[in-house]
Amino acid sequence: MLGDFGNLDAAKVTRAQAFGLLESFLDTPVVAANLRGELGAACDYGHDAGRLDENAPNWWRLIMRGKLRSKGHIRE
Repeated sequence: MLGDFGNLDAAKVTRAQAFGLLESFLDTPVVAANLRGELGAACDYGHDAGRLDENAPNWWRLIMRGKLRSKGHIRE
């Protein structure tokens, strides 16, 4: 799912880059929300393990918060 984005240095990811990645999955909001949650947890882990600078922001917890809602299953 990450493609070339996965090769970026996590500490240097900008808010706009993070937004762009999630925005590319807006047609499937549940997938986008899951990706956001997984990347947020990975960033938290990096901070806890000391692998990320403590000043590096966790954009995944901030962007599109509450905006990735499923449109629900359409029934006939």
